[in-house]
Amino acid sequence: MLFIAPALFAQDANLKIIDSLRQAGAVFTASRIEPYCELNIYSSGQIKIKINEDEYDFSNSLIGTDAEDSTAVYTETENGKSVSVKISRGRFYDTAGNEFKYSADVSLDGASYKLFGLYLNYMFNPLIPESARGLYNIWAFKTLNGMAIPIQSMIEINLNDEKMLAYNSDLELSADVKISGDKISFYNVKYISGEKSYFDELKEIDGIEFSYELKGLNLTLDLEKQLILVLVKAD
Repeated sequence: MLFIAPALFAQDANLKIIDSLRQAGAVFTASRIEPYCELNIYSSGQIKIKINEDEYDFSNSLIGTDAEDSTAVYTETENGKSVSVKISRGRFYDTAGNEFKYSADVSLDGASYKLFGLYLNYMFNPLIPESARGLYNIWAFKTLNGMAIPIQSMIEINLNDEKMLAYNSDLELSADVKISGDKISFYNVKYISGEKSYFDELKEIDGIEFSYELKGLNLTLDLEKQLILVLVKAD
């Protein structure tokens, strides 16, 4: 049973389950406890659903996305069974108060279920535009509002986990990442360790959208010309 206990996503056992799903080719997974439901969407073109002891296999048929509505819809009919899966991006909470980036509304033969989960591979996440894939990298801070940043500072953007980690010799902070078109926002910004320094302004704009531009080795984050941060690829 490949059930991921929501409250334990960050623990080693669950990370191993997520890793095994990735190795099996899963690109999205979601689940719930009562009634027990599990949904896995694979890069090979399959949707696998388990409800209690019943298992269903369907073709993976993405019929559309709505970037503004932050949803992706999959639907298919096979062997007399019909399924519709609507995946929504946002901030969702299960009954235990655990937060998720994605919910999946599954409709199967007239019965409906709400699950919570995550995309496992950003290359197959229809809600992350292809033009944003170059963001997945390690970046060195170059200038802030035209002034050179004296302390070597780095930012890692992981599109699989939709997370950001920023650090320098003074401190380390993390945040969740959301990308919509040519906009990127960092939210749930948290200091992990150290003293505040050049990341202060980023902490203050928790949840506010930047415009981003990828050009050559440079990444520019622009907040309505009030805060312009230029980064360069670190590798």
